[in-house]
Amino acid sequence: MIGYMPSLHDPELNLGRAKHYLKVLDRQITRFEKTHKLQISTEEDLNQGVYLIRARIDFPEDESLNIAVTAGDFICRLRASLDHLAWQLALYDTDKPGFDIHFPICEKDSPDTQVKIAKATFGMPDEAIPVVRSF
Repeated sequence: MIGYMPSLHDPELNLGRAKHYLKVLDRQITRFEKTHKLQISTEEDLNQGVYLIRARIDFPEDESLNIAVTAGDFICRLRASLDHLAWQLALYDTDKPGFDIHFPICEKDSPDTQVKIAKATFGMPDEAIPVVRSF
């Protein structure tokens, strides 16, 4: 059986689609800002290490759904690009990466998070794992 060769083709395809959705989202938000009042507040929570952005928007439901769906499409394609990248990294060491291979995205560092990251990166080249962990 011939194995797959590592390639950035699939991650780049998903990244290209993510960029497309980001442009669409930008147009939708620009159009929205011209026609609706947007109230934004920000807050940095140093204890939790997060930066909160709150938006209060009063506009018709169909517009909010369009923006939400486009934002979801952008996020899914960006996530898919990262997962394809993780798969391609694993192909450097094996012809058959495990089903758990993906790009780990975790909110907080904990022992459980470390186990998830270890499972998600198992099979990647040793040199790649610290780079993936750093993100």
